[in-house]
Amino acid sequence: PVPRADIARVKLRAMLNVPEGFPGDRGQGGYGVASPWPWDGAAWSSQDFAEWFPFIQSPDAENDLDRDRMVARARDLARNDGWARGIIESMADATVGAHFSPIPSPNWRVLARNDKRLDSAWAEEFAAAASDEWRLWAGDPGRWCDAARTMTVTQLLRTAFMQLQ
Repeated sequence: PVPRADIARVKLRAMLNVPEGFPGDRGQGGYGVASPWPWDGAAWSSQDFAEWFPFIQSPDAENDLDRDRMVARARDLARNDGWARGIIESMADATVGAHFSPIPSPNWRVLARNDKRLDSAWAEEFAAAASDEWRLWAGDPGRWCDAARTMTVTQLLRTAFMQLQ
């Protein structure tokens, strides 16, 4: 006698027109019949997924229809809700800070391989001079770091961070 599982597998192959040795054939599927799909989630004959046919599209296309409404709501919250604005400001403070300043620390040991004059004393002098130059440029009252001359470097970085939200 032929086992019922083999009969069910042959009937399913005939119904779906799946050739023998189909790459997805793993024998008995999770539902008691052979599955021609490599993953159970791809099967349309299972009880769980039989009537679930989601439409596939690019992530941009999925968001484009509702993006304008979502952005308008987020901007409205940022303007009119103190709690939401406080959260955004807290995130900007935690990321950029109130006064952004790099901490120059040249690796003088690596640099000394090419030039023996570059030692720890040079590294300290360089770090102090670079910090002084940064403060002059980034916090200049003329705001030369900004093309429109309206913001400091910290304000520019906070604005850039806010665009990511």
